[in-house]
Amino acid sequence: MDTVLKSLKLSLTFSNFFLFFIYSRCCFTDLSKLIMRLDQALADKITDTFNFSDLKKVTEIEPEALSKLTKYAYNHLNFKSLLVLDLEVATILSKYDGSISLDKLSELKASCAEQLGKHKGELSLNGIRTLDENIAIHLSKHKKNTFFNNLHLNGLLRINPATADALSNFKGKLFLHGVKETDPVVLNKLVSKTCSLSLQQIDSLSKTFCESLVGTKVKGSLHLDSVRQVDPLAAESLTKVKGGVSLNCLLKINSELAKPLAKITKTLSLDGINSLDENTAFELFKTK
Repeated sequence: MDTVLKSLKLSLTFSNFFLFFIYSRCCFTDLSKLIMRLDQALADKITDTFNFSDLKKVTEIEPEALSKLTKYAYNHLNFKSLLVLDLEVATILSKYDGSISLDKLSELKASCAEQLGKHKGELSLNGIRTLDENIAIHLSKHKKNTFFNNLHLNGLLRINPATADALSNFKGKLFLHGVKETDPVVLNKLVSKTCSLSLQQIDSLSKTFCESLVGTKVKGSLHLDSVRQVDPLAAESLTKVKGGVSLNCLLKINSELAKPLAKITKTLSLDGINSLDENTAFELFKTK
């Protein structure tokens, strides 16, 4: 009995020591090491070395320092550790001509979204999990620079009809790689005007799904690069896509599928195909 009690006391003593150790580590950790500010000194270092990778660690931004960096166009301002965006910083970013990543932001104020909607180039907001109609209206105004107009919202898991309507006015390529609730009618709202759409959660294309997705026509392009199987009847609907179709995860096609795919009038991307038999190649590339 005495042996058991001694073992129990020893166990409790060790547990208390372990808890105290964890508590002390939490209390006495130098929190300053977790904070990295974009100040004039860091901005000077970045512009001197032309190494923008340090921005990934930045958690706070001094507006004056940011203004200095935005004078260097076409670089990637990747603020992957920034948790909060204020209006002054958003206003400065709106004037930058290049790529901006703010993937740690989980929410966006309407005033900041309005400013980001004025930005030109590529904007990544992959930390946003929900998007209401008002924010979507502002983001849909995002503009093209000399090279591209890309808007990444890959953190969204679903999209409602009102938000889809708002984003449909976006005149660029919209990335929704996280959307899993793929109601084709809602997705059609996105692509019925000028928006090009990239999805990554669709494994196969059925006739019914494609008919609802495409509707009467799609003015932009469709990038369905997770699709591994396509019904030939579904491919008939894809011929209504005016901006081109990307099916880069397809590993093989036959002549039956090649016939409708050949009718796609603009770009058809099939990067996953390594070989074609003679009949399939004939159908895919024959003169129209």
